[in-house]
Amino acid sequence: MELSSRIIQAPVATALADRDGSLTQRGVDYLEARAAGGASLVSVEGANIAMLGTGHRANLGLYRDELIPGFARAAEAVHRHGAKLAVQIQFNGRQGRQHVAFRQPVAPSSVPCMVGSPASYPRAMSVEELEHLIELHVRAARRAATAGADAIWVHGCHGYLISSFLSPLTNQRTDEFGGTLRRRAEFPLRVVRGIREAIGPDIALLYRMNGSDYRPGGVDIEMAAEFAAMLAEEPVDLIDVSGGTYEARHITFQGPWDPPGGFVSNALRIKEAVGDRVKVSVVQKLSDPEVAESVLAQGLDFVSIGRGLHADPDYVRKVREGRRADIVPCISCLACLDLFGTPGATALCATNPDTTDERRRRIAPAPRPQRLLVVGGGVAGMEAAVRAARAGHEVELHERGSRLGGQVVLAARTAPDFRKFVDYLTGQLA
Repeated sequence: MELSSRIIQAPVATALADRDGSLTQRGVDYLEARAAGGASLVSVEGANIAMLGTGHRANLGLYRDELIPGFARAAEAVHRHGAKLAVQIQFNGRQGRQHVAFRQPVAPSSVPCMVGSPASYPRAMSVEELEHLIELHVRAARRAATAGADAIWVHGCHGYLISSFLSPLTNQRTDEFGGTLRRRAEFPLRVVRGIREAIGPDIALLYRMNGSDYRPGGVDIEMAAEFAAMLAEEPVDLIDVSGGTYEARHITFQGPWDPPGGFVSNALRIKEAVGDRVKVSVVQKLSDPEVAESVLAQGLDFVSIGRGLHADPDYVRKVREGRRADIVPCISCLACLDLFGTPGATALCATNPDTTDERRRRIAPAPRPQRLLVVGGGVAGMEAAVRAARAGHEVELHERGSRLGGQVVLAARTAPDFRKFVDYLTGQLA
């Protein structure tokens, strides 16, 4: 698989699925918008391999052949713009939700996940169940390939099933799938081998892994580097480095007060471990083009950007055209995570109201342009003025104070990324 840039769209949970796990038209529109905006690899969020692995009510699924058509529509839409489509497959394991799947979660060992309400109390799988789950991963990957996917993401990070096999905290088995790191790695390695055999050599196989669990006693960077070296001996084309679990979600989803590139040092250590045998990418607050360029200059092969492309589907095209000031910034406010706590919610974006509803909210030329007065120069007033002007209206913005941005300027004193949105809107008003 050849890509036209070194920017990968990381999988982002959007909750744009129906209750049966099928990808909706809004989901297809979301992916197509990123392809049209220049992303060379567009990624579908985690599609569960079984209903038992469902984590929320709008989880995508690839556990039945009847779900293939939605992914096929996505592949057709993405390919229309010359981009490639990657589908991520996953199983939640101990971080699954019984009140969603209506069944007790399963995991390597009976180690509860106390994050969330209600907490999750999984039961340990038998060897037969474990081997069946390997087969379910393979079947899901085969369905994605049938739909036209160019690449398969194996979700091996963030404490979900595959990740939990690697951690000594969550894998306390004493059989061939537990104990030493090599034995704890047996399950993910069998998943990788099974998928490669099913999809053949022409579809890329991408593996997302934790550089660290950020939990005492869990996977650390040296364990991760040793496991990455094992992956390099398998038919894997790329390793994407992330980090954290539900118990360390403040690391997985870093906020507006955190510096960019929080996982870069771990990714560099993993690149050192695998050398040129496997490409390595890294995720986490890399949407500032200067930051992304500096990361690539350090020797990594790709950067994975999730929230940045969630905020601006045209991110890659704007970078190519030298229009960096026009990029709608991700301010790391975590509003896109509200879907996990709000039934029926999708992954909205605080800086781009079009996100996840691209077709309906697309700004169209006004049939009869008007003269408009916007009173108040906070970010809501600024955004209203910008959007009205783009529709063709003649707009005046009035603010009684000496500066634009309202309370967001004050909030930026402790959440510096918020300032990016004020600066962006100020530039659009100029």
